[in-house]
Amino acid sequence: MIFENVVFGNLNHYDLGFLKEISSYLSDKKINLYFLSGLKEEVGLKMVIDTKLYSIFKKENIFHVTESYLSSLVEIDQEIRQEKYKISKDYVDQYFKVYFLTKLKPELNCEKTLFIGNDIWTDAYYISEYTSSNVVLFSPKLTFNQEAYDKDLKTITVIKNLKDFKTIIEKETDFNYTKLKSFAKNYLVSKSIGKLDLNLDFKKIYKKS
Repeated sequence: MIFENVVFGNLNHYDLGFLKEISSYLSDKKINLYFLSGLKEEVGLKMVIDTKLYSIFKKENIFHVTESYLSSLVEIDQEIRQEKYKISKDYVDQYFKVYFLTKLKPELNCEKTLFIGNDIWTDAYYISEYTSSNVVLFSPKLTFNQEAYDKDLKTITVIKNLKDFKTIIEKETDFNYTKLKSFAKNYLVSKSIGKLDLNLDFKKIYKKS
């Protein structure tokens, strides 16, 4: 698959050396690189400076949560976010990535866009379920719904270094989210009835590249 865009979400851990390698590699390949903080604009701008991400991503390719985005949400979603922001100004809006790919940047070819995140639920599931982009997870700090997750999984592609990343870009990768979506359905049912299916096999969720 030939990718035209690579989009990084708000990672749990920023390895500037790794990101610089990726930036240089993608520049040579003429592939666009984006960063989505998921933070409110004023908070996100400060974070980009504090983490020195401004040295990796072009200013025009860095996106934060804006009032325009928030006002586009239905009333109940606006209220939920208002409560979240009251609790913490560092609240990360996990839906913003879907909005970016489907509405904010509709000119991007989603089918030729690769999203990189850390979270099995809010990155891998959200992207595979609500957009036509593909997704890989960046270890070592994997999470499930923002909780630390260190089990060895099987069916979501995970990258650890530049070599893994180049393999995804340069070779045909089988992006199959069937088991992830099956797991998600079971997870949602378990949450809705207040019970956890103890037979769920978490080891079947992702695979190493």
